[in-house]
Amino acid sequence: RGGAATMLCSAGSSSSSSAGGNAAGKGTAPAQDGVAVLDVDISARKDRLARLVVNTDELREVRMMYRLVAAQLSRALEEERYMDAARARDRLAELRARDPLMRHEDLSKQLKDALSEEDYALCAALRDEIREVQVRLPHYRLRGKWGGVYGANGVQRVEISVEDGQLVATKLTGDSNVPAGQITFKADVSLDGLIEMPKPGGKVDPIAKALSQFANLKVKQRFHGVGQVANPGFVQPQWVPGELIVFEEDVIAFVWKPLSFMVVFERLHDM
Repeated sequence: RGGAATMLCSAGSSSSSSAGGNAAGKGTAPAQDGVAVLDVDISARKDRLARLVVNTDELREVRMMYRLVAAQLSRALEEERYMDAARARDRLAELRARDPLMRHEDLSKQLKDALSEEDYALCAALRDEIREVQVRLPHYRLRGKWGGVYGANGVQRVEISVEDGQLVATKLTGDSNVPAGQITFKADVSLDGLIEMPKPGGKVDPIAKALSQFANLKVKQRFHGVGQVANPGFVQPQWVPGELIVFEEDVIAFVWKPLSFMVVFERLHDM
């Protein structure tokens, strides 16, 4: 399969149109298609970066508000209330400019458009801002070597890479099921792969229950993924649904859902 290992089953039982432009900061053009347009002003870039929310609880509120306003926009369009729709659109641009993950996706799209138009000065500015936004995304800081206990197979090391919204963990040491050099798990760390964090006091899913045993660690983000499993000798390898959990410290976990099996990984600083 793909740390300390944890069996989940046991744990489970125990405003105006100018608002969109201001969303990205001084020097930006009005919002287009709900996305604040970027300029190359350095001070404006600093303003935009300062507006990004990194606190987990605040970020949850931003995303809840985004879903609410998106629903309001949809209703306004259905009812042909276009002034209300314009206000909702601009409010969405403001919220997207505050969420590091949404901002990263918007900037990546703008970079792709700038490349197609051969606007290389804008490409350079976008590249630099994307890198600064990535620093504020927990999963982009996960690159490197990690160690975890794979149950009876003992401690194993993996190396994590992140590229284009895809996180990949490759085994550096392996076992009879999934040997070294093979991918142990992958996760979609784009906005599409993001799992909504449960509301305080709301319904708790089985994985959240299992995570409650780590009372000293706060979950920052959760993402959909797949984990690799195989019979001994790496026979009949296959991918099964999974989930990546990113904690606040240098700790992550991955869950192989059909197996109710979780491995907790810690960063290896000496390798």
